[in-house]
Amino acid sequence: MKKKTNKKAGNFAARSFKFIFKCIFVYPFKGIWWVLKHSVQAFTEELRKSKERRRQEKAEQEMKKLKARARGKGISSAQEERKAVSRREVPDNKKIERAEQENTPEYNPLKELKNKKGSLGSFEDKLYHNKSTIGIILGARGTGKSAIGMRLLENFFVNTEKKIYAMGFKQAALPAWIRVVKNIEEIENDAVILIDEAGIEFSSRESMSKANKMLSDLLLISRHKDLSLLVIAQNSGNLELNVIRQSDYFLLKPSSLMQLDFERKKIKDIYEKVKKEFEELSADQGLTYIYSNEYCGFVINSLPSFWSEKVSKGYADK
Repeated sequence: MKKKTNKKAGNFAARSFKFIFKCIFVYPFKGIWWVLKHSVQAFTEELRKSKERRRQEKAEQEMKKLKARARGKGISSAQEERKAVSRREVPDNKKIERAEQENTPEYNPLKELKNKKGSLGSFEDKLYHNKSTIGIILGARGTGKSAIGMRLLENFFVNTEKKIYAMGFKQAALPAWIRVVKNIEEIENDAVILIDEAGIEFSSRESMSKANKMLSDLLLISRHKDLSLLVIAQNSGNLELNVIRQSDYFLLKPSSLMQLDFERKKIKDIYEKVKKEFEELSADQGLTYIYSNEYCGFVINSLPSFWSEKVSKGYADK
């Protein structure tokens, strides 16, 4: 019994000694290390946030300068273009070439070829000044759907304060002021976004039904978040009927014979009514038929200042 008591006492003494040793030589250093470690982490995080804030402020300043420079050019360019249109002159492509060389965004309005109804100016006023609009670009491959979509984005950038986004494209092919996103959570309020259904489907390897689900979700939040949507599709049959119904305007490019057979009835009817004009104006590069409440007519557009084949085919090598 006495041996057991002595053993317990010895064990207790040993544990006490270890505890006192740790209190003197281990725990203080661990505490100091913990404080230093978290202090360094906090300092590093604050430094990172400070650098990020400075980077964002610098980016915003550069963006403001770029926008101001673009608007300065855009005003004179737009006036010259409107005068040329009023005289039915051929648009001057030198301005486009100059914009590409200087890599500065420029406003280049759509050029009217044939008026069917309403005013092109009224359509553009609604397009750039309404808080939220929904448009669909339809047409066969190689007819310039991406080109007119990007031209409108550039005009939005120069004319408005909206943030500019694209989905289904490659960031490396686009200027920094167009932000490529992969999901709707990345899109901020008061923005315009160009969506290429083919790029989304190819990139995500998802079915068209999931792409339509994303478009439906965007439609639900667009009015609340002041979003303007512009959707590129080869055929309206790929899009849900709800997307078609809620659209404010259509930009119709020439359609192939087989594609026209698979268009939704309303879109096919529109194509059929202007089939003759499409044939008469087929020589005009970039031909587009605008269908909206404010305006119906044929227009052409200049290429965006940053245009390259990589823009329209950017998703092909993902």
